[in-house]
Amino acid sequence: MRMVDQMRRSTGFRVMLVSPEVGGAGWNLQFANRAVILERPWNPAVESQMIARVHRLGQDRPVEIVVPVATLATRRTYDVILDELLTEKTGLAEAVLAPASMGEDELAGRFKREFGEMG
Repeated sequence: MRMVDQMRRSTGFRVMLVSPEVGGAGWNLQFANRAVILERPWNPAVESQMIARVHRLGQDRPVEIVVPVATLATRRTYDVILDELLTEKTGLAEAVLAPASMGEDELAGRFKREFGEMG
């Protein structure tokens, strides 16, 4: 936390590199207004937690979250596949947490696409 305090007090150009494991562990970074996520976790909740470190009570500036996704016109890249997977996982979580917004058939279809036939 000492590094966070030093960065908070700094008046110059400030940059902090943080891994997803550390970036989601109780840090309040509302003095920052830009986050670049270079190493995306497999769990979308971990990524949301990382973003929430900047979107905190006391944030008084617009926040920009940058998630670079490398795309190649000729083939699907790891970044694109991971982005699709995280988007699908987030959609599934939202469907489970807010089932009234999605019909039973649509929810069953999403689970079937994600997990295949079960049992």
